[in-house]
Amino acid sequence: MIGWDDEIDINVDAKVAFAAACDLSQAKDWVPAIDHIEPKFEGRLQTGDKWIETRTEGKRQHTMELTAFEVSPPYAEPPYVHCAGANVSGMKSYYRFIFEPIGVERCRVRLQARVETESFIKKLVARVMVKVMQRSDANLLEQLKDYLESS
Repeated sequence: MIGWDDEIDINVDAKVAFAAACDLSQAKDWVPAIDHIEPKFEGRLQTGDKWIETRTEGKRQHTMELTAFEVSPPYAEPPYVHCAGANVSGMKSYYRFIFEPIGVERCRVRLQARVETESFIKKLVARVMVKVMQRSDANLLEQLKDYLESS
């Protein structure tokens, strides 16, 4: 497993922050690279749901199918987890967000960004993939915080 971790404290209730992160209609508001999202499901995001996401990063636009690998159900106790990503060419890449209450109307959001593969050669490719992910989403948690605290 190759990747990185990050965390940030946000002045919003953990359940509110989690709900916003799971609402694909809000994603463009805090992830500026997203151009378009086409859900392949109806209702609230659940584990196993898929969607098509189009992003522009630099001069390059790319589209990929993403899957919700883990989403806490609405009745769950904290911490709340939202994990989504893609299985591409024998590699599983994902972002796992963990929302924990740390006070009244305050939460800590931890990000675990990972690429998993079994093949030695693909592990070399995965290292490059992680660097690209890290560069394109370096401020992801800050963007989420700015969005939630200004809403």
